[in-house]
Amino acid sequence: MTENNSIGIKYIIVTGLAVILTWLLHEFSHWTMGTLLGNNMVMTLNQSFPISGEYKEGWHYQLTSAAGPIITIIEAIVIYILMRHSHKAILYSTLFACFMCRFGATLLSFRNPNDEARISQYLGIGTFTFPVIVTLFLFFLLILTTLKYKFSLRFVFLNFVLTTFFISCIVATDTFLHWQLI
Repeated sequence: MTENNSIGIKYIIVTGLAVILTWLLHEFSHWTMGTLLGNNMVMTLNQSFPISGEYKEGWHYQLTSAAGPIITIIEAIVIYILMRHSHKAILYSTLFACFMCRFGATLLSFRNPNDEARISQYLGIGTFTFPVIVTLFLFFLLILTTLKYKFSLRFVFLNFVLTTFFISCIVATDTFLHWQLI
C-alpha cells in the first residue's frame, strides 16, 4: 500500500472502521460532556443531545459542542505522531477521517451551524472562525503526512471518496434508522 499508493480490500475495511470509530468517538465525547454536566443525554450515530431537548444551563451546550471537536483534534494529533514515528501508512485513513469529519461539519455550517460554528457564534467572533481554524489545522497535518509518505494525488482522492462514502453511510443510517446507542 505505501510503495505504490494502491488501495486494496484491507485498506477499504480499515478506512470504514476508522471513519466509524472516529465518528463514534466524536459523538461519545459530546454525550460524555453533557452527562458530566448533569444533563440526561441520548446518543445516536450522528448526534448527542439532552433527552429533554434543552441543557440545564446555556453554557452546557457550548462545552458539550466543544467536546467532540477537541477529541477529534486530539485523535488526529495522536495519529499524526504515530505515523511520524512508526511509519504505519495504514493509519492515514484515520487522519483523513478526522479531517473529513470537521471539514464536512464546516461545510454544513453554511446551512446549520455545527459544533465549532455554534461556539464561534456564541463568542461573537463570526460563525466560521473556529471551523476554519480547526479545518486548516487538520488539513495541515494531512498535508504534512501526505508529503512525508509521498502519497499520490490519486491515493489522496481515493481516500476522499472512501471517507465520504463511509460518512454518508453513517449519516444515512442515522437519518433513516434513528438508532439510539446510549
